[in-house]
Amino acid sequence: MILFFGYLNFNNFGDELLYDIAQDRLARNKESASLSKGNSIKEHFELILKANDIVCLGGLWQDQTSLLSIFYYCFWLIFAKLSGKKVHLLANSIGPLNNFLAKLMSVIVFKLASSISVRDKASSELLEDFAIKHIYSTDLAWLVNTNVNSESYKKKIDDSFFEDESKALIISLKNPGDISDIAAYLEVEMDASQNKIIFLSMQEDDETFLEAIAQTYFPQRKNYFLNANDFSSSEILKIFSEESYAIISNRFHALLLAFRAGIEIQAIYDPERDIKIEGLVEQVQSHKSKHLKKEAQKSISFCKAQLTA
Repeated sequence: MILFFGYLNFNNFGDELLYDIAQDRLARNKESASLSKGNSIKEHFELILKANDIVCLGGLWQDQTSLLSIFYYCFWLIFAKLSGKKVHLLANSIGPLNNFLAKLMSVIVFKLASSISVRDKASSELLEDFAIKHIYSTDLAWLVNTNVNSESYKKKIDDSFFEDESKALIISLKNPGDISDIAAYLEVEMDASQNKIIFLSMQEDDETFLEAIAQTYFPQRKNYFLNANDFSSSEILKIFSEESYAIISNRFHALLLAFRAGIEIQAIYDPERDIKIEGLVEQVQSHKSKHLKKEAQKSISFCKAQLTA
């Protein structure tokens, strides 16, 4: 059995997107399951002991947002390895790792892993510093299927949206605490046009923040609030490409899908802190989408070759 391990089942669009792609590409016609903090301790033991391979997804390896979180992942993966299971890190992000113990435990997991692929240059350089074998690829979202009927997403959006045939601005933001940087971009947009706006939440926590942004900056606009978790990743990509002309965002996967859709992008991020977005921007500036898609497939193929037969 393949056990997918990460921040899953918490209505986080990006992590669920990664799970859907990995499950489809690695576990089609195979037994599989998912494991996250939402499972009980008993379920952790049962699922890990039943599995042959543990595949880790997403940006788990950082102590910026939570120190306990990284200890949680390290503990269970070391337990999995001691139980004779193979551990794989699939298109992960590594860092920042500032705490000595978090760094030490993470390096132990990296050295025990059967395969590691990372999705950004900063992660690759960090692993090189630790002398950890890995491959440098891209995020799995470059593999999102583009073949979806437009009618499938139109049924989920209010009919009034389509009465105005103009394309929309998409605003997809998480609350950064200090909104001064975001405010500067929004104030410019206030005077730029009168287009309708899609406020797209990628997590439930985004919804309240986006509602406040709409009321403060765009009370007179035609505002539409969408939750990405109500749509498939293919439908979101289709909305970007067919219904919008630009995006303002500090959300990694919203920006990646916007790059794929070819719309105007205003990425709001700190290059020193938001290494995932910084890495994405560097990749897009250096390569075409076709190449990045091949790189994402490379990480899938690399992991697949190391799975238990």
